[in-house]
Amino acid sequence: MPETTTWPLGRVRLVRERCIAWMGPECGACIQACPSDAQALRLEGWRPHLDPDQCVGCGLCIERCPTSPKALELEPLAEGG
Repeated sequence: MPETTTWPLGRVRLVRERCIAWMGPECGACIQACPSDAQALRLEGWRPHLDPDQCVGCGLCIERCPTSPKALELEPLAEGG
């Protein structure tokens, strides 16, 4: 039986060159979207930092990102694990 109740769908990648917070002004829209049990995104000095080991790949942070193209991208898991 699995130890967690989540099944990773992929890994989110932060593209700093597209992120509002990494370009200067504050944002943090993605932080609020991260499920509380995952806590993959956190703010450090007003900039989002992603812990890929905690990411469940739900994509909620991507939906909340106001940039176009998005500053967060979902990379599917490799075949077979």
